[in-house]
Amino acid sequence: MKYREDSAILARYLEQKVPEVYETKHPELPFDNGSLLPQFPTLQPGAEFVVAETVQEYGEAYIMGGKSQDFPTMEIQVAEDSQPVVAIAASATYNHRELDAMAFAQRNGQLITNVRERRLFQMERAIAEKSHKLGAYGDAARGLNGFLTDPNIPVLDDATNIHDPATNPQDIINWFCSQFTAIVRESNMVEIPNLALVTYAFYRYISTTFRNTNSDMTVKDAIMAANPELRNILPLNELTSTQLEEQGVHASGNNKDRMVIYKLDPKNCFRYFEPMKIMPPEQNGMNHHVIGYKCVSGVLWEYPESARYIDYPKAL
Repeated sequence: MKYREDSAILARYLEQKVPEVYETKHPELPFDNGSLLPQFPTLQPGAEFVVAETVQEYGEAYIMGGKSQDFPTMEIQVAEDSQPVVAIAASATYNHRELDAMAFAQRNGQLITNVRERRLFQMERAIAEKSHKLGAYGDAARGLNGFLTDPNIPVLDDATNIHDPATNPQDIINWFCSQFTAIVRESNMVEIPNLALVTYAFYRYISTTFRNTNSDMTVKDAIMAANPELRNILPLNELTSTQLEEQGVHASGNNKDRMVIYKLDPKNCFRYFEPMKIMPPEQNGMNHHVIGYKCVSGVLWEYPESARYIDYPKAL
């Protein structure tokens, strides 16, 4: 419509533009940004593997007599923990006519969205999302371990249905604390977890369910009070049965969510990466093509006894 029927004023003169641009909302990427998985930005360009040297000590001392000749000998075993490095890449394209159009719109006060910058942002976001996914689940075909797929982390396949309405809240508290205690006990009190990751359904349950009818303490509060070293319990979408089955962590129809209790410490679990690089634009006719890439290693769990995977029936 170029004009109003009851006026000589063009309709576009009567339009008021909203100053904000409403962009797509994106979830956090904790396995890329370092909040749940420590990341070291010191991966050297060209490296194809990240290798950590490990030393295992053996032997103990005995009580010996004064004329003893056969003394116990201490031994060490040196090994390597290796994870491959992969490059994650994406690209963005814009053409010269688009640049001219943006310049025209900017001169006339009409430009709000910078098409070029938004395409480059989406390129970087796509790389970050892939990095997050690899950090969480790894890539078995390429030999990359993920935070949730390390073969050396103990896995407890539990039948406890925490979502059953008949389940007593105190039973959930005891069940959770037993998992925490098992890590401490089995590591001879060397490893004391400080973080637990659960599904949102589990998190909502423990945050809104009271310990009993006579208490104003929630199940989450009771768990935290019983385990003072535990800094937080956080919800994570990547732990749902649906996500685990889609990513091949669980077989189809497994129908079990996962909980992870671990010690968040850069000495225990980490990943190396080379910061994202944006290549200079390549021009082909009127098109400009930009390539970005980021190199990441698989996840290294150097002290797997500091963590535990607990699989339990999913929420219905």
